[in-house]
Amino acid sequence: FTLKAYSKDYKGWAYPKDGKYTDHKFKMTLMSPIYDGSFAAGTTLTVNGGQDFKFTNDQLKFADYNNTPVKILQDAWDTTVTPAVGAWSDTRIANVRPDDDNDMLSNEGKLKIVNADWDTTAKKVIEGYITGKAGSVAVDGTENLHIEISDKMGYTRTFKIPVTIKANK
Repeated sequence: FTLKAYSKDYKGWAYPKDGKYTDHKFKMTLMSPIYDGSFAAGTTLTVNGGQDFKFTNDQLKFADYNNTPVKILQDAWDTTVTPAVGAWSDTRIANVRPDDDNDMLSNEGKLKIVNADWDTTAKKVIEGYITGKAGSVAVDGTENLHIEISDKMGYTRTFKIPVTIKANK
């Protein structure tokens, strides 16, 4: 969008009458830090065929458009609601949902997000993660993990991360 700013004076200080000093136009772009963010270049994950797996924030290196690291899985504990629940320390995130191309990561319907929890003994947050069960494969193959991220601005974007499924040999 374009913002046009003009005035005869600023708090009693008169601008010169020449238009080049009084009329200003600014072009601005409204960007969602999450929608316009990305996973680290070369991000790939590996799982063993026929076995359960778990992906954590440490494996899913995401950054906003300023290259600031963002934990896309819940990593905080919200005590402002009763009962307390898992939450994101980055309050720009509204929801995260996993999926895949051919159900090779959701064998037995197990591909899901596990929300953050509270460890009462250690008195700290247990970060959330993505869990699933890889399909059994005869040879190594690749499947795309889809991570759909919705932000508080109302934008939703799906990112695809390649996952290598290793055959049990």
